[in-house]
Amino acid sequence: MGSVVASDPDGDARDWERFVQALKESRRMVAMCDAYEFPRDALSLLPYDCVVFPNVPADVFDAVQLTALRDAVYNQGTGYLMIGGRN
Repeated sequence: MGSVVASDPDGDARDWERFVQALKESRRMVAMCDAYEFPRDALSLLPYDCVVFPNVPADVFDAVQLTALRDAVYNQGTGYLMIGGRN
């Protein structure tokens, strides 16, 4: 299992580069996507232990994507990590 890191399409790669590098160095599977590509159903998140939003504002996701995230965390036990920043 691994993590999916959803980035801000208009953001700065420095918000997530070192974090992703550390995950990979610890031999974790890491999938990257931008907010527009983030899954729209909870079952698509089933292969991951954790979803990470590094400095990503909520308004780049639509309501269906956020519902899928909530369902994955609440019903499937998927972890969720939000890394702060100006967004």
